[in-house]
Amino acid sequence: MSRENVELVLESLRRAEANDVEGFAALMHPEITATAAPGWPEPGPFVGRDAALAETKRLTEWGENRFTDNRRGGG
Repeated sequence: MSRENVELVLESLRRAEANDVEGFAALMHPEITATAAPGWPEPGPFVGRDAALAETKRLTEWGENRFTDNRRGGG
């Protein structure tokens, strides 16, 4: 993975951890296609940035779910 890609992934995780869902989505490719892990209730595919953003919002608004960078001692 290139250094540029590593930085993109780290920035997306920082935005997700900060609950900046719109900022997280801004880093997505406009034509993204996302699918969930096998067995997930809503498997997708989620086609396009709007669909992926809607699914991300749905997940972040569900209970206590959040993204955390555990390398920094987060939860």
